[in-house]
Amino acid sequence: MGGKRPSRAGHRPRAGAVRRAALAGGAAPASLGGDGLAPRSPARRVRMPGGHGHRTKRSTTVPRIPAAAPAMAAGGIGGGRRPPRAPPARGNLHPMPTKLRQRVALLSCAMGLLAMARPDPAAAQPSFADIMPNFLGAGGGFAPEYSGSSRLEGGAAPVGRVSLGGERFAAITGPFAELNLIDSPTFQAGPALNYRFGRSGAEDRQVRALGSLDAGVELGGRFTVAYFNTNGIPFRARAGVAVLADASGHYGGAALVPSASLWVPLSREIFVGAGLVTRFASAAHNRYFYGVSAAGAAASGLRAFEPKGGFTTLTAWPAIVWRFRDNWTLGAGMAYMRLSDEVAGSPIVQRGSRDQFIGGVALAYTW
Repeated sequence: MGGKRPSRAGHRPRAGAVRRAALAGGAAPASLGGDGLAPRSPARRVRMPGGHGHRTKRSTTVPRIPAAAPAMAAGGIGGGRRPPRAPPARGNLHPMPTKLRQRVALLSCAMGLLAMARPDPAAAQPSFADIMPNFLGAGGGFAPEYSGSSRLEGGAAPVGRVSLGGERFAAITGPFAELNLIDSPTFQAGPALNYRFGRSGAEDRQVRALGSLDAGVELGGRFTVAYFNTNGIPFRARAGVAVLADASGHYGGAALVPSASLWVPLSREIFVGAGLVTRFASAAHNRYFYGVSAAGAAASGLRAFEPKGGFTTLTAWPAIVWRFRDNWTLGAGMAYMRLSDEVAGSPIVQRGSRDQFIGGVALAYTW
C-alpha cells in the first residue's frame, strides 16, 4: 500500500508534463517525427455517462500548430533546432514581392510624398500601379514669404494620388497637380496645373510699396519617362518636363520646367529620395515676379529693373519616407532653390536672398 505504484504499459505523460518539457528545451517528442506538426497533446481515457465503457478523448490544451509558424520558425519556444527552410518557388526569387511593392511606394516629400517599392524581379515589366498605392494626406512646413524673400512663413498643403485604372492616375503634390492619361509603366503624359503664389503685405517696407501681386494659375502638360531597376540594389528613376503657361491673365508668360528624381529603399519601411528641378521662364514671367517698373521705382525708392527671360531657378531636394503602419506613412523633405543671376539682380531679391529654403513634414493614409 505504501510502495510506489507500478507504471502501466503504454502510459503517456500528462499534458502539463509535455508543456514543461517543451519549455525546458528538452528533446522533441516522437510525434514530431517528420510530420511537420507540433507535439500532439496526450490522450486520456474518460468514462462516458451511462456506463458505456471508456472512450479516448484528446485534450485541446496544446493545439497542433504548423511547424512553419513564425514562433517555430524562429527557433521554437523550446530552443530546439530550427526546422529547415523550404526553398523558394521556382521563378520567384523574393518570397514577398507584393508586400514589399506596397511598402516601397509612397512619396514626394514635405508637401507631397510618394513611395517606391521593391519590384518582383520575376516580373517581365514593372508596373506603376503595383508600386504606387493610392494615398491622401496633408503636409505642413515653411517657405519664403515670396520668391526672393529671406523671410520664412509657415503653411500647409495637400498631397494625394488616386489610381484611375491601369497606369493612369490623378495626383496632387502641394501646389502642383497632374493627370496621367497613358496606360504605360514607362511613359506618362497628361495635363498639369500649377498654382503660383503672389505677393501681398510684404514685411519689407520698400517691397511692400511696389504693391501686391495676385496669385495665379498656370496650365499646361507634363511628359515623363520612368525606369525601375530590378537588378542588384532596386531604385526608381524618373525624368520629365512640364510646359506651363499663365492661365490667369496676370503676366501672359510661360515656363519650361524639367525635373528628375531618384528613390532607393533602405528597408521595407524606409525610403530615401533626391531630385533636381529647374525652371526656364519667359521675360513676361520674370518681369511680373522680379521686375520693378518706373512707377514702382518712384513709389518704393528701389531702382527700376527689367529682367530678361531664360534660366530662372535651380532646386535640389532630399526626402525620406517612413511607412510606420500598414496604412500610414510619414515623410519629410527639404528643398534648396537658387535664383539665377538674371533674376538675382533684381532689387527685390537683393533686399532678400537668392538662396531659398523650403521644408516640411507630411502624413498620408494609403490603401
